[in-house]
Amino acid sequence: MYKIDMQSLKVYLIVTVAQYNEQLIIDPTLIKVKEKYFITYTQIKGNINNGDILKPNGHYEVVLLESKDLIHWKKVSSIVSEDTNIEDGFLYYGAYV
Repeated sequence: MYKIDMQSLKVYLIVTVAQYNEQLIIDPTLIKVKEKYFITYTQIKGNINNGDILKPNGHYEVVLLESKDLIHWKKVSSIVSEDTNIEDGFLYYGAYV
């Protein structure tokens, strides 16, 4: 998560890993495009980073949110939603391979 000082426009990293309702939320990324802010993060439910490919490995989802004021956020979409560790694949141009 980030804190933004709107006067100096400095961005402070507060936390990169959080737990919410039995979900792990990691890898937040915040950008501004014209007059909107966008944030992506990965949320993981269930067993995380299981080394055995025959066992469940949790549900991984990359989420995209948008805001005009950094206070009120709206979910735009789920970019990727998989029942495997997406860190073991490649994510580019909106495709997971």
